[in-house]
Amino acid sequence: MSLNHSFPVFLNILIVLFSISLAALGGWWVGRRGQNRWPDSLPSPRLPRDEQERKRRDFVANVSHELRTPVSIIKGF
Repeated sequence: MSLNHSFPVFLNILIVLFSISLAALGGWWVGRRGQNRWPDSLPSPRLPRDEQERKRRDFVANVSHELRTPVSIIKGF
């Protein structure tokens, strides 16, 4: 009696594990297929050195100002 009851449970578990494995394999395959297209579609991350330096200076100046203003208000200066 318990053998007849446990077989469908085992079969259901097997089907679920197979489905999960198939989904993982499909995700891996789609990911591998997309890797070949990424380098061509993305812009180059390299900027000329002077442009990098200018962007860094602007960022630091902006962050410095954004931090100084609220701190000055809190301190009362």
